[in-house]
Amino acid sequence: MKNILLALAVVTSIGVGSLSSSSADASSWHKGVPKEIRGNFGTKEYGANLTMGCTFRAKSLVFGASGMPTQVGYNVHYKKLYRHSYLLRYDAHANGLFKGGRKLKMPVKRVGKNLRVFGYKIIFHRESVHAHK
Repeated sequence: MKNILLALAVVTSIGVGSLSSSSADASSWHKGVPKEIRGNFGTKEYGANLTMGCTFRAKSLVFGASGMPTQVGYNVHYKKLYRHSYLLRYDAHANGLFKGGRKLKMPVKRVGKNLRVFGYKIIFHRESVHAHK
């Protein structure tokens, strides 16, 4: 009988512990885009003269690749994964082949002054503000 009560107490404490840890995880999401990755970034041409570009503003993001529809993200939140690495969560409207959706995720890692986005091996270089005129 004592073993059954002891096992029940252990199972109950584990269940309560798991509930409290999930609420702590929710607080790690922050509104907006982290300051260290804000700006305009683009790739150099790669295979068949293709390029990609992204712009990170305080509360929104834009990601586009040659020949693909542009993703315009709003309601952006971020979670710091580890040093200079973030997971961005955003909502986006449908645009052409891009279906859009809610709570889409984009991993971003800062590499010096540049970025690595979506896990691509391609480096996104910081562009000047006047580059898109």
